Amino acid sequence: IKEVQKKQRTKEIYKIDEIDKKILQVLNEDSALPLLRIAEKLKLTIDIVRYRIKNLKDKGIIIKFFSEINLKNIGYTEYLYTISLKNLSQEKLQSLHSRIKEEGSICYAFYDAINQKIIFACAYKSPEEIDKLSRNIRKE
Repeated sequence: IKEVQKKQRTKEIYKIDEIDKKILQVLNEDSALPLLRIAEKLKLTIDIVRYRIKNLKDKGIIIKFFSEINLKNIGYTEYLYTISLKNLSQEKLQSLHSRIKEEGSICYAFYDAINQKIIFACAYKSPEEIDKLSRNIRKE
């Protein structure tokens, strides 16, 4: 699992105009759209679109671009898994954290320190695979 870099938070609020809002809407629908297509859709020049996107990135309004994959279309089922922890030593917690981090099928994990739970999202091609993960975690 690749950890997301934490960015410095800012209290500054930037004002964006209608053109920026339209660009953000187009990028929200398809972040891989080439600048030329965005310009055509919004009836703007490619230079304006490039300049506006650069400014939105510089201001921290656009943090990053990413693809959203429909796992079902490629044969995977997504699962949300919750582990309730009771009387777990710090060593065991670290071991579990490492195990989850190494698991290639887990795409997101969260530790709820207040309720002593680990919640993660994963995807597998068959129910047997999630069952195997579950059994291995319980053993460990």
